[in-house]
Amino acid sequence: MSSHNLINIKKETMQIKEVQDTLRRLKNTNISQGDIAKAIGTTRSNVSQLFAKNSSLDDEKIEKIEKFFNIKFDTNGEKSLENLIKVPVYSGYDMENANGYIYISGGKNAKPLCPFAIEVASDSMAPYINRGDFAVFDGGFNSIEDGKIFLIRFEGNFFIKRILDNINNIILKSDNRDYTDISINSFKNEKIEVVGRLHSLLRFEI
Repeated sequence: MSSHNLINIKKETMQIKEVQDTLRRLKNTNISQGDIAKAIGTTRSNVSQLFAKNSSLDDEKIEKIEKFFNIKFDTNGEKSLENLIKVPVYSGYDMENANGYIYISGGKNAKPLCPFAIEVASDSMAPYINRGDFAVFDGGFNSIEDGKIFLIRFEGNFFIKRILDNINNIILKSDNRDYTDISINSFKNEKIEVVGRLHSLLRFEI
């Protein structure tokens, strides 16, 4: 998994049960001893022994877990988990019922006002946004900005597109050239609803 905003948690002398608990909270899913064994490249039996003693993990094991789960552990000893933002995840543009939650940090971007995430089901914005990515949007935006990526509702359908604001029309542009752009004529009172502006991406490649 790669992301524009990597999640930061503490690294200093982490015990294996703390690692497992933190991963479960960040990934919002069960992380088994077998998963950790795969991450550090050892057997489940060896990991069970580490759990029995709640052993601290050395830097090499921590780095392997970071790479496998695509998280980063801070070296300053501070628990920044408390500062993470809990974001609801929706699939199929069902904006009424969240499928689960992910945790994000502000990263280089400003903290989103009304964050939500969509599990992307199309490759129309590839290679920037791929099918299976989690696109985190800020629902605090209700107006378009030229060149930015938005979640838009138009004629009852949802689109994740880059917006080009021309004089006479608005273009819903796909980064993937295999997809046709959508032109919306401003003079025909064709209305679009801005649902949110793209804030960040989370990509799983495990």
